[in-house]
Amino acid sequence: MLETLYDLTNVEGTKWCKVQSKADSPSIRHFIQDDLVDQLAAFHKRVLSVSGVYVDVKTWDEAFDRSKPIRWWSLWTPRDLAMCASVKIAASGYNTSLCAIATNSIFPDEIECCRELIESPRLDQPDVHIHNFARHHGSTEFWKDGDGGDCLDIVGRYLGKLPDLGFWSGNKLVLDRFRALLKGKMVRPRQAGTNAYRQLTSCAIIYSNKAQDADSAILEMFGLTKDQIVRAREIEDIQQFVMRGAIRNPDFYGRYDIYVYDVWQAEAVRDFLVDGRIADVTLHGVEEAKLIDFKRPNAGRRPIQVDERSKAERQAERRKRDADRKRRARSVERGRREAAGIHRGPGRPTKYATPLSAG
Repeated sequence: MLETLYDLTNVEGTKWCKVQSKADSPSIRHFIQDDLVDQLAAFHKRVLSVSGVYVDVKTWDEAFDRSKPIRWWSLWTPRDLAMCASVKIAASGYNTSLCAIATNSIFPDEIECCRELIESPRLDQPDVHIHNFARHHGSTEFWKDGDGGDCLDIVGRYLGKLPDLGFWSGNKLVLDRFRALLKGKMVRPRQAGTNAYRQLTSCAIIYSNKAQDADSAILEMFGLTKDQIVRAREIEDIQQFVMRGAIRNPDFYGRYDIYVYDVWQAEAVRDFLVDGRIADVTLHGVEEAKLIDFKRPNAGRRPIQVDERSKAERQAERRKRDADRKRRARSVERGRREAAGIHRGPGRPTKYATPLSAG
């Protein structure tokens, strides 16, 4: 059916083809009304759009190879509004968003963006302190176990000792690991637009949103770099998150503390705040956590190293690591039960005698 409805036009320099509707293909109304092809209605609508649809096959015969699923994507861009005399988009950080970068890649010089800064003048200047723990990049894969898991545990224990942490968040892995350790309000990492935490004077976000395997299409098609994806996702999410607290109030002049994982995130937040006319910003490396000088191992297979220790010594170290891991798991579970009010202390539960009533 696909070959009778659509042609494929190769996109030079990529493995992608643009899907183009044939001149005699049915209208979108026909797709909606026909039970046999109604599942293609959304796909056909995107094919007819200005931006179109792209697939990673060269011929439709490849679509019948069940060992290789077809990937396709479609992107909305402001060019879809070409019939309008002008368009206004209310957005923070639009020029560094994936939408803007992809639009400029597909339609270079066709869309002119004029930035108009609308801001509420600050009535006072807050004293902002940005704390970071590491000079290496974090990631959810790195934090799962091994050295990365230990790094995350150290950060969690440090943040757990803060008596007045306002609100905090991170990836699901971080939320699960820190849930029973941290004080303050646990929230989702993407908090753009909310005013619910404007009374809180500190926040923490231990977060990563790097390029994934699923991003291979936009990396190849638009010539993007992984750093651009990090800027458009991870850094934008962090910047929006830290602005949900008291610093959002134009008349706030007190101290505001921000905790992030690495120094690059801290510097990006600082630059964002300074660009927003918040001048008094100080960066702090959390030296007492002892992660600042830790170097993350390079990706790839590690060189083989001969272990000169005896078998008994190696077994003892493995048992110690296993005991430490179980101890951390018990600590997290104990914290969860205490928070839920269902924790029972050590020893046998107290038995209470039931008095017999005479009758």
